[in-house]
Amino acid sequence: MGLTGKDLQEFVGSERQELERLARDESAHQLELRRRDKELLDTQLQLETMKKETNESFNNSGGANGEHSQSVRPKIRAPRLPPFEDVDDLDAYLRRYERYATNQNWQQVDMAINLSALLKGRALEVYLGLPPADANDYDKLKEALLKRFSLPKMDLGRNFV
Repeated sequence: MGLTGKDLQEFVGSERQELERLARDESAHQLELRRRDKELLDTQLQLETMKKETNESFNNSGGANGEHSQSVRPKIRAPRLPPFEDVDDLDAYLRRYERYATNQNWQQVDMAINLSALLKGRALEVYLGLPPADANDYDKLKEALLKRFSLPKMDLGRNFV
């Protein structure tokens, strides 16, 4: 190249700047690739989760032939009701709860556990004081609550699914 002195220093300096610029560009490119890979993995994870939920929902609804699987219970969401407070009217609260449960097509076995999530204060103490088998039986839980709050046993004349 025949460069010497100041010309050589300027050439080396410009080459060094060009190499540093290329290194920054490469680093930025690598960061962008990692970000895209992460987004792709997140999207794949979301897709797999949605597929799993769809398959569970399909299996729980009976599948293509309409037969329900006896070994798999449907996923029950927590009730969207306010919790029972000791100052509330238990009779009215239980009637409202039972209507909600009926509209949600809950089975009898799910009603006690869902009700327990809504209990507070003395009502929660009643639930916790019951043996596990009774605490999971809605009729026995309801009877214990009515007894604790000194209310006669309700007879709505309804059978729950």
